[in-house]
Amino acid sequence: MKRHALVIVLLTGLIGMVLRSDALIAESGPAPLGTLKEICDVSPLIIEADVQSVFPVFAAGTNGPVSGPLVTDYLLNVNRVIKGPNPGRQIVIGELGGILGERKEVVDHKMPLAVGQRYILFLKPYAPKTWVSRGEIARFASASRDPSILIVGNSVRLASNSKLRSLYEGVSVTQMLSEIQARLAH
Repeated sequence: MKRHALVIVLLTGLIGMVLRSDALIAESGPAPLGTLKEICDVSPLIIEADVQSVFPVFAAGTNGPVSGPLVTDYLLNVNRVIKGPNPGRQIVIGELGGILGERKEVVDHKMPLAVGQRYILFLKPYAPKTWVSRGEIARFASASRDPSILIVGNSVRLASNSKLRSLYEGVSVTQMLSEIQARLAH
């Protein structure tokens, strides 16, 4: 009888671990996409925005205050809506990763957002119940694993491991926006 109870406890724990890992995989974002058209297609919202500020990092989880993955929220000022409904002047983007006390999590497939920088972002609405509410400000997350295009002066920069980098690194902002518009028209 004790053996059966132990087996049940172990199986329950194993099932819980599998379900938890599935949830973390789902939260880490979809598989990388290969083309700008694919990224545009899966993104209900594409904007140009400036990062105004960063909120304190939090652990998103249901098993206590530090059990889940770390999330960093950024407050953005929306400059231009390229695709989708206007979300308002400001939005919050939640990105996996951050530093909380001794704990550090880095998401290596993303270029980190930085205060004062301007980006073109490919987004989807996202407000998990385990994430901190930011009041009435709409919450979004990256729609793909190749999510942000940094605008530096009049040209664009992409993450070093971006599949789009060889095609678009260093092009003008005007050309990048034209490329996006062309993909949206088809």
